[in-house]
Amino acid sequence: MATTYEELHEKTVAELREIAKGIDHEYLLFSDEGHGFARPENRLKFYAVCEKFLAKHLGGRSES
Repeated sequence: MATTYEELHEKTVAELREIAKGIDHEYLLFSDEGHGFARPENRLKFYAVCEKFLAKHLGGRSES
């Protein structure tokens, strides 16, 4: 049984990866965050990863 949020997240991600083998995805975990992204630097990183992912899968461009 998971005892910390990080352990719970890791268990959930492992189960989802098993179910959805071959489906491209991104997984971000910020050790200084709880549920959601409060820190501006983490939000910017999240948005950059999302932008790149969407550009790859939907077409278009992203900033490097």
